[in-house]
Amino acid sequence: MNEEHFEQVLQFYQGTDYNPRRETLRRRVEDAYPILKQKAGDRELIEYKTLADQIHTDKQRYMSVVLGTISRMEDKAGRPPLSAVVVNKDQQIPSDRFFTLIDQLQYSPEGGTKESIFENIRDDLAAEWG
Repeated sequence: MNEEHFEQVLQFYQGTDYNPRRETLRRRVEDAYPILKQKAGDRELIEYKTLADQIHTDKQRYMSVVLGTISRMEDKAGRPPLSAVVVNKDQQIPSDRFFTLIDQLQYSPEGGTKESIFENIRDDLAAEWG
């Protein structure tokens, strides 16, 4: 985990409604990173609930901060949004918040539908981490 990128992203969240605690967020991000890298490299997916259980949080809102932090850190490193491998159980694609985030980060690969954008990002992730 790039500490400088973590601190920059933490600053982004300070003063927002989220305002995470530094050490709690750091621990959860450090726990999630290797899981997401492995899933991306293997072109596998993980459901939000499964990841939440593995990093010991059950708060959906906090998961958004963890995944947003990771995607923002990856953006600073010039890599695709790693949180794309985390999907809703029923639809098997990321949440609407993920697609809002990639718009904010201006990371929009070719494709018009959420599904096609998601598949393009998965290809980018597999190339990066595979």
